[in-house]
Amino acid sequence: MEAFEFSLLLSDIRDKLTTLTSEVLNLREQVASIKSQQDWILSAENEVSQLKQLAYFDV
Repeated sequence: MEAFEFSLLLSDIRDKLTTLTSEVLNLREQVASIKSQQDWILSAENEVSQLKQLAYFDV
């Protein structure tokens, strides 16, 4: 393999690694957002459950 071809190959690998790194960072942000939404949903479900219990005992 000539030095020029090797240089092109390394450049291509570097570009792909940069792209993959960016995609991984985006996925991490999406996972964090999903976890936050799940926490909010669980909190809302707990509040609904507590309200149902209060309503049941008030009857």
